[in-house]
Amino acid sequence: MAFSPEFINELKSMINIEDLIGEYVKLERAGSRLRALCPFHSEKTPSFYVNPDSGLFHCFGCKASGDVISFVEKIENLDFNEAVKFLAEKYNIPVKYTSEGYDKSEKDAIFEVLAEAQKYYEENLKKGSKPFEYLASRGITEETIEFLKLGYAPESGVLNYLLNRGFERSIIEKAGLTVSGGIDRFRRRVMFPIFNLFDKVVGFGGRIIEKNDSAPKYLNSPSTPVFEKKSLLYGLNYTNDHIRQKAFIILVAGYMDFASLFQNGVFEVAAALGTAFTERHAKLIRRFASKVFLSFDADEAGLKAAIRSFEILVNEGLFVYAIDLPQGEDPDGYVSKYGKESFYILLEAASEIPIFLTKYFVNKENFHSKSLREKLESIKLILETVSKVEDRVRQGYYIREISSMLDVPEKNLLSELESLSFKSRDSHFQARHDSKKEIFSQEEKALLCFLAFNPEKKSEIERELTGYVEVLPSFQYYKKLMKLEYSVIGHVAHELPEELRIILSAVDSVTSDFRVISKGIRRLSIKKQIEKINEKLQTFSDSLTDEEKNMLLQQKLKLQKAFHTL
Repeated sequence: MAFSPEFINELKSMINIEDLIGEYVKLERAGSRLRALCPFHSEKTPSFYVNPDSGLFHCFGCKASGDVISFVEKIENLDFNEAVKFLAEKYNIPVKYTSEGYDKSEKDAIFEVLAEAQKYYEENLKKGSKPFEYLASRGITEETIEFLKLGYAPESGVLNYLLNRGFERSIIEKAGLTVSGGIDRFRRRVMFPIFNLFDKVVGFGGRIIEKNDSAPKYLNSPSTPVFEKKSLLYGLNYTNDHIRQKAFIILVAGYMDFASLFQNGVFEVAAALGTAFTERHAKLIRRFASKVFLSFDADEAGLKAAIRSFEILVNEGLFVYAIDLPQGEDPDGYVSKYGKESFYILLEAASEIPIFLTKYFVNKENFHSKSLREKLESIKLILETVSKVEDRVRQGYYIREISSMLDVPEKNLLSELESLSFKSRDSHFQARHDSKKEIFSQEEKALLCFLAFNPEKKSEIERELTGYVEVLPSFQYYKKLMKLEYSVIGHVAHELPEELRIILSAVDSVTSDFRVISKGIRRLSIKKQIEKINEKLQTFSDSLTDEEKNMLLQQKLKLQKAFHTL
C-alpha cells in the first residue's frame, strides 16, 4: 500500500502530539516542553520529553524519539502502515492513497477472519443447551454472555463456514483457527473472544465443558501476527476507562474470574491469559493504573507467583498488593457469594507484597517458633523482595513494618538490605553514566533548531552563514533542512535522519534572536578553522616551506581578528 505524502502531512498536522501521548502517560509541564516517565523503558525519574511546537518526542534514557506516527508504532507494536491507519481511524481522518491504490495486508485479512469466526461461535452458542447450562452453572447470566460476546465451538464447522464466505485456507490457519490438516483448533469449548484495546478480535480462549483427561481445560489461540499472550490482558478493552478513572487494576487468573467480577459490578479488572506476567504486561498496566491488586493462593506456589509478579510490576513504578482471600476461595466464588461490597473491603485490607509475604511467614508459617536457620532464610527472602524496590523511602516504610512483625531490629534489617542492594545499585550507576559523547556543539544545535522551527528564515540564514557552516560537523543536517519544504517540522519528521530528530525533539527552548545564533556559529566556525591551521602547522612543520608557513600564519591572524570583532 502507499499513502499519499499529502495525506501523511495532513494527518500529522491534525493530531496534537500532547493529546495523543497524554492518553498513554501522565505529562507535566517542564519549561516549553512536557515530560513524563518513559513508556518504553523502566525509570523512576522522568526523562521522556514532548515538544508540542515541533510535534516530536524524545527520551534521554532509552533514546526513543520521533513524531506521532513513530510513537504509535512503538507503543502499540505496529508497523508504519498500521500506525497510520490506526491514527486515521482514531481521529476520523479519511485515508488517501497514491494512484497505485491499496493492497490489503495479511494482518487486515486475519482481523477480518477472526471477526467472522467470532460471529460463528456466538451463533453456535445460541443453538445448543449444554454451553448455556455450563455457563449458568458458573453463575454467568445471559446478559453477560451477550455483552462479552461469548460463543461455542462445536466438534467441527468453523473451517467450512469461513471457506464458504470467501476466506483463504492459509489465512484461516494463520489466524490460529485450524491446525495443519484443516482440523478445527477449538472443539466442544465455550469460546471467549479476546479483543485488543481497539475492540478488534485478536484471538480466542476456549474452556472445555465436558470432562476429557486428554485435553487441556483451557486452550488459547497460538501466537499469530495479531496475537501475543505476553502483551495482552483479557477484558481490558471493556474496563480500561474504569481502571484509568480509579487508578488501580485487579488482576485475576482467568476468563471466568473476570466474567464473574465484571457481572457483579467490579469493573477495575483484567485477566492474564494463562501465562506469567511479563514486562510488556507491566508497561501496558502502567498506562492505566498506579496500583495493582493480585489474587494468589496462600501456598508456596502462590507465594512464588506473587514474588515473581512483584519484581516485574514494581520495576515499572507500580504499587503491588496481594488480596488475602479466605482459605479455599477464588475471586469468582467469593464475589458471587458475598457481593462486590465485600470484595472491595478485601481490597482495602490488602497489603503490599513485601508486607503480605511477612504476614504469611508470621501467621501461616509460625515464624516465631522456627529455628534460627529457618528464620534467616525467611528474612532473606523478604529482604530480597524489598531490594527490588529502588525507592529508598518505600524501602524504609517496608523495613519498619517488617521489623515490627518479625521482632528484628530495624538497623539489622537495613544492614542486610544494604548488602543485597549494593550490587544492583552499582550496576545501575555504571550503566547510567555510560553515555555516548556528544558530536555537535550547543551553537550547532541552536542553529539546527532555529532553522527547523523557522523555515521562513531560510534565505536570511543562508545569506548570513554561507562560508561558515560548511566546516561544521552538523553541515549535512543543515543541508537536509535547507532542501526540505515544510511549514511545521513535525510534518516531515519521517524524512529526517534519526540523530537530527533526536536533536530537534530534545531541545528545551530556542532563542528567537537569530543575531545571537549567527554570532555563535561564526565564532565557532572561525575557531574550527584556526584549529585546522594549528593542526597543519604542527603536523607538517618539517615539510612546509617558509612561504606556506607564512601564508597559514597570515590566515590565522586574519581569522583571529575576525573572531575578536564579532
